[in-house]
Amino acid sequence: MEKTENKCKRLKRPIKRTLGILASAFIFIVSALTILISYAFVSSIVRNENSKRLNDIITIAENMIDVDDLGQCAQTNVKSEKYNELQQNFNVFIDQVDIMYLYIVIPKENGLLNILSATSQAERDAGEENMELGYLEEGYSSGELKHYRDGYDNSEISYFEERSTYGTYFTASKVLTDSNGQKVALLCADIDINALHGTIAKMMAVIGASVIGSMAAFSVIVMFLIRKNITGPIFALEKSARTFAEESTDSANIKKASYHAPDVKTGNEVQSLAEAMQSVASALKINAEKATTDALTGVKNKHAYVDFEGQLNQSIEQKQTEPFALAVFDIDGLKDVNDSKGHAAGDECIRKACATVCNTFKHSPVFRIGGDEFAVFVVGVDYDNIDALIQSIKEQNERNAAVGEVCVSCGVAKYQGEPNVETLFKRADAFMYDHKRTPRF
Repeated sequence: MEKTENKCKRLKRPIKRTLGILASAFIFIVSALTILISYAFVSSIVRNENSKRLNDIITIAENMIDVDDLGQCAQTNVKSEKYNELQQNFNVFIDQVDIMYLYIVIPKENGLLNILSATSQAERDAGEENMELGYLEEGYSSGELKHYRDGYDNSEISYFEERSTYGTYFTASKVLTDSNGQKVALLCADIDINALHGTIAKMMAVIGASVIGSMAAFSVIVMFLIRKNITGPIFALEKSARTFAEESTDSANIKKASYHAPDVKTGNEVQSLAEAMQSVASALKINAEKATTDALTGVKNKHAYVDFEGQLNQSIEQKQTEPFALAVFDIDGLKDVNDSKGHAAGDECIRKACATVCNTFKHSPVFRIGGDEFAVFVVGVDYDNIDALIQSIKEQNERNAAVGEVCVSCGVAKYQGEPNVETLFKRADAFMYDHKRTPRF
């Protein structure tokens, strides 16, 4: 089986990476939405503030105008004294309020008919003069003219944003009506939209930096919590589970295998999973014990014998065996006991025979490999004293026979280079049957 680390590297979609991607995507989406919402909110605030500012400018400028006199000037194309005074007032006012344009026009089909246009000090210093009364300024797009016509048809202040040959502006307009309620002209004030966008950009730069910084800190915290409470404990659980699996590839090893449960104290489902895995590992070991233990006698069963035989065969192939012998035992007369006294009495005979073998070979593994048959791999101290132990079995048989207790036939074969355990077993089994056929008492 491959090592745990190699297995982990082969995962196509490790949960750590998946959660990291999901967390990053979530943070990116939240950041993007936050910035977009902030942009809309900031833009709304800035536009509302500028709309209010233009509203105040339009209101103040409207109060400067004698609309009846202005209407007469527009009709006759002749400047009155009040007109000239208004021109001067507008020129001063535009510098005071710091806007791009302040003007009065009449929308026409092919352009805007100028009635009055303020000229800033900077424009006058550059040699520009006031735009002439009655000058038709063409070159506007149909979309631009539509905005002006809509404002001319609206009794309230209208706002629009438009890109023209003169730049991109945010405009407020208010129709001027004379004392008879007749429309005379359209009062307009323009703010450079680039300045407005600049204000928004500065505010968004601060907000964006704050959001990105906050999300970066949040992502670090999220990844730390994910690692601490999810991916880290899961990786530790996986490593422990794989180690346990490597140590318990068969029923013989599983009893020696140790599940090293990681210390998971997350207080969430991962901790519950860790506790469940601990229970599963314990249950596996218990079930493995049951699967390899004879229910009647408590010694190892035939399945355990096969596992042990396989391990010993591997040692024989690798020439790494310690001295050992195989002892085979068979209960004498068990069938007669079952037939005459019943299986309960027969089971008691089996338990007594097993006790005799176990009490004799205290340092060697004992297996019940059949209904009335046991096998012992004699090793260590028992191997060193094997002759004395076999003699002890014979003496026990003599005492039991005298009082009608259970006796066992025994065959022993020391390992002498046989190619496998099966060959050795056949030799021991043959000795056992020779012993069974030999009159003893």
